Amino acid sequence: MQSRTAESQQIAEQTAPVLSEAPRAYVIIGTTGEYSDRTEWQVAVVSSEDAAKRYIEALDQQYQQMPPHWQDRRWEYDDEIKAHMSLDPSFECDYTGTSYFYCECPSLSDARIADLLASAREVQSCPGVSETSSAAIKSNVFSAIDGKPIRFTDKLGLVHICEGADVHRGVRLIWTLCERDVPAGKAWKLDKPSMHEVCLICLKRSNERAALASAREVQP
Repeated sequence: MQSRTAESQQIAEQTAPVLSEAPRAYVIIGTTGEYSDRTEWQVAVVSSEDAAKRYIEALDQQYQQMPPHWQDRRWEYDDEIKAHMSLDPSFECDYTGTSYFYCECPSLSDARIADLLASAREVQSCPGVSETSSAAIKSNVFSAIDGKPIRFTDKLGLVHICEGADVHRGVRLIWTLCERDVPAGKAWKLDKPSMHEVCLICLKRSNERAALASAREVQP
């Protein structure tokens, strides 16, 4: 007889392709600020990567055509700025400027969402599956690929220290130590020391982890 754990694993394996094979959607995101003052917002969702690139190009063009004194005294020209940035109704800006990027995600119909939720409930109903899955993900977290540390450079040129995990078959997630999701294909491997400015939050958390690991090694 098939065990409940084996059965749940089979269900999960059958569910994983549903997401990986789903049509893709591309979410355009605006960002301004840095460190703890960084702000992000959703601008639009489009159905192709080419459309996302063209939309961002148009957004950048609108932004660059904004009169410089509007940005310098943005609190006085808030209405004019919002009217000018017609492609971004939620437009925000501070002294760092505004930039845009996009991320890819599955585009799911109502029927497909219902199927996914039903499969998820079947998996969760199996005793010990949630604990097993969570432990598996935690044990699968890595900070290097091919022996090289993972990094991500944001739109402002700031380098972030990253880690990741293979959460499903064919599904890999990468995130920064300052708790930002890294868009698909945007992470890179550090071959040699970088001269770019490194995120201070990432650096602090990396140093804290290294100190904790060293302390554990010297414990009897």
